[in-house]
Amino acid sequence: MCNRYVVLWAISIVALFSITPNSWASDVHLSGFGTLAYSYEDEEGIGFRRDLAQPYDTTTNGSWLTDSRFGLHLDYSMNPNWRFTLQGVAKKRVSDDWLDVIEIGFVGYQPSERWDIRLGRLPPDAFWATETRNIDFGHNWVRPPIEIYSWLPFQSVDGVDAVYFFYTDEIDWYISSQLGYFHTSVESPAGELVDTSGTELVSLSLKALWGEWRARGSILYSPGVSSEVSFSTQQLVNQLGGVSMMGLGTISQEAQALSRALIVEDEAVMYTQLGLEYFDGTWMVASELVSIHSDSDQVILPSGLGGYVTLSYYVDGWSPYIIASAFSPDLDPQTAAVDWSSISPQLGYLQQQVINGVNLSRIEQQTWSLGLRWDVAKNIALKAQIDLVEIAPNGYGLWANEPELNSVETQLELYTLSLNFAF
Repeated sequence: MCNRYVVLWAISIVALFSITPNSWASDVHLSGFGTLAYSYEDEEGIGFRRDLAQPYDTTTNGSWLTDSRFGLHLDYSMNPNWRFTLQGVAKKRVSDDWLDVIEIGFVGYQPSERWDIRLGRLPPDAFWATETRNIDFGHNWVRPPIEIYSWLPFQSVDGVDAVYFFYTDEIDWYISSQLGYFHTSVESPAGELVDTSGTELVSLSLKALWGEWRARGSILYSPGVSSEVSFSTQQLVNQLGGVSMMGLGTISQEAQALSRALIVEDEAVMYTQLGLEYFDGTWMVASELVSIHSDSDQVILPSGLGGYVTLSYYVDGWSPYIIASAFSPDLDPQTAAVDWSSISPQLGYLQQQVINGVNLSRIEQQTWSLGLRWDVAKNIALKAQIDLVEIAPNGYGLWANEPELNSVETQLELYTLSLNFAF
């Protein structure tokens, strides 16, 4: 078991043992949330994933599991300065590590009213919905826009963060910084479990609240993102290594380049986010703009600019809304420099197989979403949402898809009905 799990487990045990029976009434608060949803998309050979940490399934059009989830949240106030928080979420994921169910688990310390320090498993400070990514009841939408939230598969950071609060005129300011490690598991198109990890992840965020407005900006940086090499990928790398040693000139050079393109190792990645929201009790307008960039020119890493804007209207427990979202990559698809089939059909097949594999990770799509929320009770909401998605050729990185679809444009419709609750 890796060190970050040992630390998290130790924190959880110490905090739970510190809860005495007499403290439950006044010091411990247990709450929960959940979603029961059915999602259906109308294209064969394509499978919807709410995020990249879900299985790579191209055969299922409809599912009760993709958007459904159940969570329990425990807060324990040890004293006015110290507290403990634990959140577990049961949902569809490829990881078989039970500790991944714990998405939040930290000890918090407030030395003064202006400072808040947390140590343990923390939500990555990357979005508006950083703390509520799984709590669908807290949002109008059925799910966060996938162009912004889905390609970041890790749900947690194991480390420490600190927030400083201050006030100027009528504006509340929050400056926060986070340092830690992230870990996640994804499934390859071949059905293999691949662990993805980063070394240090450091972030800096600034938030401002005034009147009906709020704004935020974040910068996240990892100096070394790496991904485990699956068995099938290693086989391709070995075959490309053989081609590179054949002395075939440009073909051998391209084989070396394609071999490097299949492996993510110690890649420095910079992520930035800007968000703005207005809500006057009736109308809400919210938007986020994100950019992800690495020094590498590898298409297999998400890289580009994404954003969304949503408009909602609240009236008598009903909330119709519309969302426009998109992700545009800043790298062109991987292409062939020369035609390897001129040497042999087997080499031509290998070349196309590798290029298709690299381009499977590239994201290029846009979505229009129409939805309606009905608050049937103070803690229960029903929602319906239609997503009209246009996926560009070689832009299927957020979906599970058959390789032969990769080179064509697809327009699909995604329908979702969901029941959200909190207690």
